[in-house]
Amino acid sequence: MSVAPAPPPVTQSAPFVAMLAFVAGSLNVWALMNAGAFATSQTGNLVASAFYLVTGHWDRALFVFGSIVAFGVGTMVSALVLQAGHSRGKQLDAFSLMVEAAFIAVAGILWATRIIPETQYGAHLVCLGIAFTAGAQGNAFHQIAGYSYGNVSITPELQGMFNNLALAIGKRKKDAPGHWMWIKRFFAVLAGFGGGALLGAMLSVQLGWPKTELPGHPQAETGWTLLIPALVTFGLALVTGKANRKAATTESVQPATQPQK
Repeated sequence: MSVAPAPPPVTQSAPFVAMLAFVAGSLNVWALMNAGAFATSQTGNLVASAFYLVTGHWDRALFVFGSIVAFGVGTMVSALVLQAGHSRGKQLDAFSLMVEAAFIAVAGILWATRIIPETQYGAHLVCLGIAFTAGAQGNAFHQIAGYSYGNVSITPELQGMFNNLALAIGKRKKDAPGHWMWIKRFFAVLAGFGGGALLGAMLSVQLGWPKTELPGHPQAETGWTLLIPALVTFGLALVTGKANRKAATTESVQPATQPQK
């Protein structure tokens, strides 16, 4: 008799990773509309920086390349912080999300109130900060059901979904359920990312971002849209902290294994 596999931890469940992707999508569309670059999807930024470099737009090339560097630095800082916590027996992934939520909220308010100037350079400053936090988020949460995935960029997930769809169609019915399960997981990431981008763009337009403008048009009122991903991230931090405490309690009450005679 086969035993059903244990469900993945809550931070690796489809709803949780979908909401992480929602945060990334909403941050990405804000950066595209206001700063003319991506905050989380660094593949597009690498292409854009090469284009700007060749066409002589040095300031744009420097900014977009800076977003890539900020993302990488955020990843490194996250890795060092999490490693330091692990060496002391502490889980700091919830703390990482709390810091991210606070930064996004503060950045959004400073932008919306024009304390950060409503200029290209002001938008670039916010975008660089978001890229840093995105790198930290992607590093701290990169597994779904025990396998690596990405929640700040979705190209591998798109490929994985269609790969599993082809395998599910081509296999016998009894061999297909595993592939359909992964299709649902990958689709959750894609839907979260796209949903965050769609909602962020709609709200930005409602708050005054002109539809006739091309990406890269700073609009201070759009800063209020950043409060949504900030609140979602704060909620995910609470869920993560609760899951960590539950896991620690479970481990502490488990009886020690008796040595065999």
